[in-house]
Amino acid sequence: MKETIFNYLKGQLGDDDPNLLETLYTEYRNTVFERIRDIQNALEAKDFKRLHAVSHTLKGDALMVGDHDMNRCALQFEISAKSDDEAGCRSHLTTILECAKRLP
Repeated sequence: MKETIFNYLKGQLGDDDPNLLETLYTEYRNTVFERIRDIQNALEAKDFKRLHAVSHTLKGDALMVGDHDMNRCALQFEISAKSDDEAGCRSHLTTILECAKRLP
């Protein structure tokens, strides 16, 4: 996954500076795990408005770095959150966690 993101960023930035790519990747990875914590907290509180907002942001974060798997997972979560579907959110959270494990 890291190589895929690096290749996407190289194409978008027109720069293959390994330090820049590593910095952007690390920032993205950290952001993903922050968003997951936000999702977990909002899910426990059954705050579907917050769940929708955070999943929407995660979807955009993933799209900006070319993480299409996470983007799809976040989209599915967002749809469930918008419908106040707790079971769907819990199911999609599992998928989001699986996607996040692929970020070394």
